[in-house]
Amino acid sequence: MARTTGEVWSRTARLATIGSALLVSVVPTPMAKSGEVPSALAPVVPLSKESRAALSPLGDGVVGDPLPAAPIVEPSRLYHLQPGQWEYRILEGANKGRVERVDIERVSSDDPDADWRLVSSTGDVQQIKVTRQHEVVKLAQEDADSDRLVIYRPGLVLDPNMQVGQSKTENAKISSYKRKKRDEVEYDGTLRYTITYLGAYRVTTPAGNFDTRLLRHDYRIQIGPAKSENVSYTFYADGVGNVAEVARDDVSALLVYRRKTLTARVLLTLPSIAR
Repeated sequence: MARTTGEVWSRTARLATIGSALLVSVVPTPMAKSGEVPSALAPVVPLSKESRAALSPLGDGVVGDPLPAAPIVEPSRLYHLQPGQWEYRILEGANKGRVERVDIERVSSDDPDADWRLVSSTGDVQQIKVTRQHEVVKLAQEDADSDRLVIYRPGLVLDPNMQVGQSKTENAKISSYKRKKRDEVEYDGTLRYTITYLGAYRVTTPAGNFDTRLLRHDYRIQIGPAKSENVSYTFYADGVGNVAEVARDDVSALLVYRRKTLTARVLLTLPSIAR
């Protein structure tokens, strides 16, 4: 039982970063929107030794020069939510060499606050909302491998006006359900989530060259007998979404289970509508 729970929450933490990680953004164009700092005035932040080491699984030639890192004024501009399919080449991890496909679907076309679904070829599903206030809210996720649904209370929110070098931490309650028994809570737990805006960088992938922002996502989960810590570094490009990332998991359950994993991926193809 402990082993099963540990594996479930290792994947939950990894999926959480990929979900936030499906999509974020770019150095603004010279014609900045109201409230934004023009690119020419924004600070340029070289990669730290820690970040460079963490990103090494991407290999040579992926992460390029630092760029001006303007504030994230409207997070809704960062999350590229539109129907289409994105493909990623897995560089490290259990599925190294394989291609992961992610489809983005809108649940309703009528409500401006309507939910979106991010469906992976692995069968995992993320549920995200973008509000009229430009907030981006992660609501829930489903893990096909463990056949679980996880709900966040409150949802994880990316607020406007984040500055380069700034961090934000949120605490949330989480509940897990078996997907066929969604009216019965299996476990309750807690999640501590920190997002840090590290800078802006030129990134090269098989899908092309992108001006991106680099965000670090830290997750600490305690649920049932399991504990999980996850750290991911994700590059996001405007109008495209997640173009490259590295994630590390460390999960344990009591004294009988411990597993560490590393995954890395780069964008392989994207829909023509997103180009």
